Parts: sequence; C-alpha cells; structure tokens
Amino acid sequence: MEKGPGSGLLFRPNRGMIVAETEAAQAAPGPEGAEKEEPVMRLFDTHAHYDSGAFNADRDAVLAALPAAGVTLVVNPGCDLESSRQAVALAERFPHVYAAVGIHPSDCGGCGETEFEELKALCRHEKVVAIGEIGLDYYWQDNPPREFQQMVFRRQIELALALDLPIIVHDREAHGDSLALVLEYPALRLSLLLRQSRNGGSAYQAGLVSGD
Repeated sequence: MEKGPGSGLLFRPNRGMIVAETEAAQAAPGPEGAEKEEPVMRLFDTHAHYDSGAFNADRDAVLAALPAAGVTLVVNPGCDLESSRQAVALAERFPHVYAAVGIHPSDCGGCGETEFEELKALCRHEKVVAIGEIGLDYYWQDNPPREFQQMVFRRQIELALALDLPIIVHDREAHGDSLALVLEYPALRLSLLLRQSRNGGSAYQAGLVSGD
C-alpha cells in the first residue's frame, strides 16, 4: 500500500483491492502559539465516467482541477471496449486517475471471444485497478437476454479472478441472480458496488460484502 499521488489517502493501486483511508492532512508543526491550520479533507471518487460526452467541452480542465479541489484519486470505469480504452487513456494522462475496464450488461450484445481477448489485454495496463462496470440489468426491455448477460458477467468475473482484480458491479432489477452468481466465486473481491434499486439495496449490499 502506498500514498496516493499528492494526497492524504492510502491507496493500493494495482493487482488488489482499491483501498482508501482518510488521513487528515495536518500542517507541519509551527512555532509555539502559532495558529494551527484546519485539516484538509481528501476525497476519493470511486466511480466517475469522465469519458462521457457530457465532458467533451471541458474534460481536461475538470480533471486537472480535481487535486486542488481535494479530489486526489479517481477511478473511471468503462462500460464497453471503447469507453474502457478511453478510461485507460485518461489514466495515462492524469496521475490521479485510474481506470476500470469492462463490458456493461446493457452493452454486452454481440460480445464474444474477440471482445474478451481485448478486454484481457486492457486489464494488463498498469493503471487498470478493477474490472467494471459489469453485472446484470433486467430493467431495460431491449437489453440482451438474461442468459447472455449472465454469461458475459461470468466470463468477466473469471477474468478478474485470473488476474487478481476486484470487480465493480452494476445490478438493476437483478438482485437474486447477481447475488447467486457472485457467491459462486468465494475468492472474488468486490471493491465497489453500484446499487440502482429503491428496495432491498442495503441487504443486498451487505450480502455481497459478506461474500467478499
């Protein structure tokens, strides 16, 4: 584990859990009686999509300004191969940005061996710290069939285990299947969980964490 770039955060940046622990950034001791500076809060943005077109006008400026604003670490997950490539490219350009790469359930249609091989290659980049955003999404009727989503999710979980990476899970209206599938892999580590449900979310999150 090491210090995050220019931060008061502890961070293990590769081949393991994404870990952040707050450390109040204290000013160096001054002369007796000197006014002490207030601790500075350092933030770790664990899930951001700066590759989104919403940032086309000012992406570089926004990312460059984050450390001065107290956001000293960012993980940018991909949702398909193109956004995963973009996440890696951003991580290469900004020292405080790290990437996750993966194929989102809504974007997994047509995913086959070629896509899995490219995903595996992306995972080997030194600034890729997780596989995601992956999972199951039964909410949208035009999403790929449930059985196909499960196959793609399973393949990415197995890749994460092979490469000793945690995963970032997207689950929408698929709690039972998501939990059952994840718990088939006792060694799997989930560093981040994206919940998008109003009902039963806390219990589901607790279940996933207990299976870590």
